[in-house]
Amino acid sequence: MDGRLGDAFFDLTAIVHSILYEYQRQKLDSSLNLNDIEAMQRRRYQMVRLAKDKQGQDLTLIQFAPSGEDSSYFRNYCHRINAAGWNTSYFFPSHVRAISIYLRAADLRGVDLRGANLSRADLSRAKLSRANLSTANLRGANLSRADLTGANAYGADLTGAKISPANLFVAYLSTADFRGANLRKANLKGANLKGAKLRGADLRNVKTIKPEQIKQANHWELAYFDEEMKVKLEL
Repeated sequence: MDGRLGDAFFDLTAIVHSILYEYQRQKLDSSLNLNDIEAMQRRRYQMVRLAKDKQGQDLTLIQFAPSGEDSSYFRNYCHRINAAGWNTSYFFPSHVRAISIYLRAADLRGVDLRGANLSRADLSRAKLSRANLSTANLRGANLSRADLTGANAYGADLTGAKISPANLFVAYLSTADFRGANLRKANLKGANLKGAKLRGADLRNVKTIKPEQIKQANHWELAYFDEEMKVKLEL
């Protein structure tokens, strides 16, 4: 019962926070980038950002921060729920709806986030090595300086995501959608990009990737590269 309640309470809290956050976000001055608005105040399991609305009035945006001040708290929470063994069809927190969740610098190593809706989430500096992000919705997410070593992001939607600079060493990125994503200076050494969508992706100053890796992706010739890589790719 504890595992079932833990799962349900998390889902409910994440959904309520995401609805309220998105409602406030609609009022935001369109000239502001949420990724550039620093978190100003931490509450126990919330992060508060102060911004301006379209009329120049103060606007408070509150994100759900399930790891609190302990970077490993949420990971341990996941392990406790899964250890209860009540759900045999999937592992928590896969398939959760956690839009705009705040998990900056959180320890999420090996966590199962497959199919999760993490659009516009703050995962900057998060430890995501060996995490399962397959088919996850990461549209517009902030993954700057995140460690995704060996992560599985098969079929993940990373359109417009900020992944600069992040560590994607030997990550499995097959069929992932990187259209419009910022991958500048990312470490893509050994990453599998077969079938990934690279149209409009920014791959400038990526020094750890080989031309043959890039050419496994779809529409790679429509991505942005620095002059050195353009020569290697014969563009």
